[in-house]
Amino acid sequence: RAKRVEAKYLRAGAAGSLASVVTVACPTRGLRDALERRQAAGGNATAVIVAEAARLLRKYPAFNAYHDDGTAHYYEGVNVGFAVDAGRGLKVPVVRDADRKGIAAIAGEMRELVVAYLDDALTVDALAGGTFTVTDLSGEGVSTFHPLINRGQSAILGVGAEVFPPGSDAGAFHLILAFDHQLSEGRTAARFLNE
Repeated sequence: RAKRVEAKYLRAGAAGSLASVVTVACPTRGLRDALERRQAAGGNATAVIVAEAARLLRKYPAFNAYHDDGTAHYYEGVNVGFAVDAGRGLKVPVVRDADRKGIAAIAGEMRELVVAYLDDALTVDALAGGTFTVTDLSGEGVSTFHPLINRGQSAILGVGAEVFPPGSDAGAFHLILAFDHQLSEGRTAARFLNE
């Protein structure tokens, strides 16, 4: 039943969009530096990525929108969902107004939502209203993949595992943005990812 519901939402997201994907390799050193600066404030890697994506969605509103019947619709709020699948089915809890919150607040809210997921206590409200999604498969050792855009959204950010180019001690991880090409284009997606 859960897979049928998941497929329904993903099919609806695919039906109304013209999906494109852009991937950028980011030096892991940069993420580690950001974490060191922000860990005192209670941040973790996923919270830092959610916070940065939320901040950038104000600058790149085409990724905080959706396309319907030839018309672009832009969301006023920035509500970032994050994909969770730890044996109880794929769910996407939502951090509301993420662009207005600090990393510690986002990290705390994400922890509460994951605990609710593990306790099978997520409410419909906790899963509704997402305007953008982050999905992180780095913990599974996946370095790159093609995230699927959710219904009512125009983009999803995937986070891949650290990889080491041949002969290099410096690692990098992939940020992957799947987006609706009806609202944006590859160059803008690359700029979003690089920032």
